[in-house]
Amino acid sequence: MSMNPFFSVLVPVYNQVGKMDKCVSCLKAQGFRDFEVIFTNDGSTDDSAAMLAGFAKEDGRFRVISHERNASLLAARYTGMRAARGRYILFLDSDDWLEDNALEALRDELAASPETEILRFGYIHEPDGTVKPPYPTEDPRQALLNGEFPPAIWKNCYRKDVIDRLLERTEPFYCNMGEDVFFSGVLFGCAERFRTLDRNLYHYDLGTGMSSMGANLSPKKTRRDLDSVAASGSRLIAFAEKYLPDALPQIRRKAADMICFVLVQNVLGEKDWNRVAEHLEAFDAPDIQPYRLFACEQMIPLKMRFSLALMDRETLWNAYLERKEQFFREMGL
Repeated sequence: MSMNPFFSVLVPVYNQVGKMDKCVSCLKAQGFRDFEVIFTNDGSTDDSAAMLAGFAKEDGRFRVISHERNASLLAARYTGMRAARGRYILFLDSDDWLEDNALEALRDELAASPETEILRFGYIHEPDGTVKPPYPTEDPRQALLNGEFPPAIWKNCYRKDVIDRLLERTEPFYCNMGEDVFFSGVLFGCAERFRTLDRNLYHYDLGTGMSSMGANLSPKKTRRDLDSVAASGSRLIAFAEKYLPDALPQIRRKAADMICFVLVQNVLGEKDWNRVAEHLEAFDAPDIQPYRLFACEQMIPLKMRFSLALMDRETLWNAYLERKEQFFREMGL
């Protein structure tokens, strides 16, 4: 591997012993070899440190950086970005994996268009195998701001100078929810030249949203999630005020959407009715209280109708979206 490899692949790790076989195997199987992998061990409390040390011992392209204590997924990605030496940066979650020819396909496309700052590509949702090709658009930044495609940062390849701009203009903070919204907004705000590769190169192995409502919920988690999305939203708004002023209305709406996502996960998703009020107690800050009122007046009645089998899941979701739009209009968003 050269001192400045073509790619840096950044992998945040927290308590992943026994869960990284596909991730590591796909990296070793890449036909294109000029890359480094940076594992950021984010204060794991299991044997992840020893596991990662073993990976690095087996392959000289693998490096490990450790946080003494858990600093959050967002901070782990910052650590990887600061250490990256590659000309192009990729993000890979520790329970996901790449196609074996992914780096070769990306290298060929980037070599043919070196002016590209962000190269978009498609992915495959696991375990159902649903193919998610890159969203067709001539203006990816505007499409992202409009919410036309998901904000996940792992389905793009970034030129190093875009990453450097992000590091110059922002600082890490604790955030385990809403970090992709923050990163995508900033990264697409730091670039001007986009290109799309019509290939599905990433395997994403995690169910989210309505499909996973009710999993691992607690009022304590609600407050943690709310703290994360509030931090992500406020920092994204601050970035937009300085670097993307024309996009401020859309950015403010994205910040509001993240708060509503916490409501969806932790209010609509809570199966124990006795704990719904406890979840809503997290929404006690003056600027957040309107969301609690929205939940009480709109979401809980919908939840009741769903629990009584008076509407199905799709109808519930569509009704929620309609009422959220009305709420946003009343909020001036």
